[in-house]
Amino acid sequence: MQNDKLDTLNAVITQRMIESLKEWREDLQWTPPWVRADFSAFNPVSGATYSGGNRFMLSMIALMEDWSNEWATYRQWQTLSRHSAQCVELHDDKPIQSACRDLGCSLVNVEKGSKSSLAFRPFYGKDKETGEDKLFGFRAYNVFNASQVTGYSLPVVTVTRTDSDLEQMTEADEYARSAGAKLVHSPYHGASYHPTKDYVTMPDHDRWTEPDRYWSTLTHELVHWTGNSARLNRTMSTDFGSDEYAFEELVAELGASFQMSNLGRANTFRDDHLAYLQHWLRILTADSTLLWKAANHAERAVKHINAQIEERNDIQQEIHV
Repeated sequence: MQNDKLDTLNAVITQRMIESLKEWREDLQWTPPWVRADFSAFNPVSGATYSGGNRFMLSMIALMEDWSNEWATYRQWQTLSRHSAQCVELHDDKPIQSACRDLGCSLVNVEKGSKSSLAFRPFYGKDKETGEDKLFGFRAYNVFNASQVTGYSLPVVTVTRTDSDLEQMTEADEYARSAGAKLVHSPYHGASYHPTKDYVTMPDHDRWTEPDRYWSTLTHELVHWTGNSARLNRTMSTDFGSDEYAFEELVAELGASFQMSNLGRANTFRDDHLAYLQHWLRILTADSTLLWKAANHAERAVKHINAQIEERNDIQQEIHV
């Protein structure tokens, strides 16, 4: 039953994505939805960021509905209510919202009639044959967006940048190398990852006009880099035009979008990916679960990059102690 709900959600989101991609085919100035989306879906109550398929699905819903990207369950939103001392005393430290209205409490509630969105938790059990933990499926639970909540004020976030463009691109190079990637610059070649020789090529800094585009493109190639057999071992097809090739490009696109959100930078879309449009339309139409799978691969790639950076930073700190 729970997996049926996941399949239904996959089908709905995928259909919306297919419609958007068809719109893109008619208007090449249009930007793919995963580039416009802010993939920072998080829970303001627990402080946790949603991950994998949940991160992708909730962020896409927020984009499509023009909502913020804060999500929590019905009861979690209520816990943000602030109760007066009189209320706490009367209700023995267990305030009842229905009795709070005349006691000076500031209530946070999901608006009546709001439609919930689904998030999913994996559930595991023991395999009868091996005795090992095994993933049996996903359990659905309901979450509501902050835009559906009364009494809660969305935080205002401002970002100020003072670094020069060159410094920002140099910082991106250091970020890639600290993950363990071999990085080569070229005065004439485009951006690419070479799986057989295991290195990333990036155009020289003076060939770029926007540091965020440089960051986004480099991160896209880093996601490809994580797919090497020495790391996450994804299928790295070199057959341009194949479904496997198009799927890996979708993983890299989503991974770059996820990481740009993590880094607080604007994501950009590579013009050369217009070539993948027909492939993405075909594979998504054929299998509505591919978006979920691609989002999970992208999440693992980003976690691998961040873990490698953290591990190398720890080693450097130990050396200098």
